Amino acid sequence: MLNLWNTKRLADDLAGERVTSRTKEMYYVFSAVFYMVFAYLGSNGPPHYTWLHLYEGIVVCGVTFVGARRVVAAYPEPLDARFFETSFLVSIPLMIKATVVSWGGVYAAWWVLGWAMEQNVALDEPSRAVNYWGSRAYDLIPFILAVAVAVVFWLRLTHHVTYVVAKRG
Repeated sequence: MLNLWNTKRLADDLAGERVTSRTKEMYYVFSAVFYMVFAYLGSNGPPHYTWLHLYEGIVVCGVTFVGARRVVAAYPEPLDARFFETSFLVSIPLMIKATVVSWGGVYAAWWVLGWAMEQNVALDEPSRAVNYWGSRAYDLIPFILAVAVAVVFWLRLTHHVTYVVAKRG
């Protein structure tokens, strides 16, 4: 059972070595998903949510759940301090790269789409279609990029944890 409120009891359980490997796995997966849920709930605030944004959050949380479980499964021993050290430290450069790709990709795509739509000022049917689909792409690109980055993040983290385990022998 996860102790998500009583920090002292959790500290006592850790000090007394009463936290099983399975429980540590549950904490690891829970923390990753919990962070994603509240990252999405906190972004822009409720008045700015769209169905696509909420769906993106659900999909990315699902990817996070599966990804965190894969990272745990890639570690061949019961979870120990070396697992948490490895997975946390290796995730730092991956988080930086994921942030740069996510933000850079979205803003670059938005800039290109905005520029292209500004160039398309004709009022004929093909021009209106280009602007319509351009505005739809404006909405879809962050979704596609967020899901792709989440998948790649967890695949790379699994790879690096496996690599470290293999190198340690």
